[in-house]
Amino acid sequence: MTNWKKEIEARMKLNYDRWIDVEAFTPVEAFAPTSPWWLVEFDDEFGGIQVPPFTLWTKHFVYFPICYDELKWCGSVPRNPCDIATALVI
Repeated sequence: MTNWKKEIEARMKLNYDRWIDVEAFTPVEAFAPTSPWWLVEFDDEFGGIQVPPFTLWTKHFVYFPICYDELKWCGSVPRNPCDIATALVI
């Protein structure tokens, strides 16, 4: 089991990014009115509940959910043009 907070933090670590750099995000309060969207537990492997969508902006990156064949993880891309290449190989 995991949640978006754990998945975002794992991706932030790869990007040398920090929560203090977060400038905005799209909360989905209607999805989980009793818990913040980033703490809703889900199975990151096959099956499990539908996960809350989000977009989170830091000073240098944009974070978003990736769901493929019921696998779920956090993706990111640079916020501005730069020399970092992006690839998603499945």
